[in-house]
Amino acid sequence: MIRDHLEEVNSFSLKKIGELDLIDLRQTDEIMNKFSKVPDFPFYQVKLFFEEKTSEKFSNFLQILYRANSSNVYLWSKFCRDCGICLLDSVLDINTQFSFECSDDIFSLTTADMQDKILFDFYEKSERRLLDVELFGTNWSKIRWEF
Repeated sequence: MIRDHLEEVNSFSLKKIGELDLIDLRQTDEIMNKFSKVPDFPFYQVKLFFEEKTSEKFSNFLQILYRANSSNVYLWSKFCRDCGICLLDSVLDINTQFSFECSDDIFSLTTADMQDKILFDFYEKSERRLLDVELFGTNWSKIRWEF
């Protein structure tokens, strides 16, 4: 399972993540409990074609998020409860080249200051590959795709 988890987080991260980079399960659980108390509002969602995540506009969008909150971010995916989370330097450490065929079709980032969260949900509908980007929190929920 740990190998699958590392493969997954490395597909979403520009930073190379090794087993020693994972936060232990006790700390992961503590962090998860802290974040469960953070409200999921305010909230903003944008629906994109999956391929748009590699566009210059999406890169600019991530830059705007970074300027709104440059905090370190925790990367969450389906194996986190069993294998641990990892800490990235910022939202800019997301690999926007990740494959649609990743083992998980949803992952999220939460800022270490517990102010913001971004969720990436990718799926297929009517033979189109889509990506929902959901923004939560004090700063990121105010950012709009239409800039």
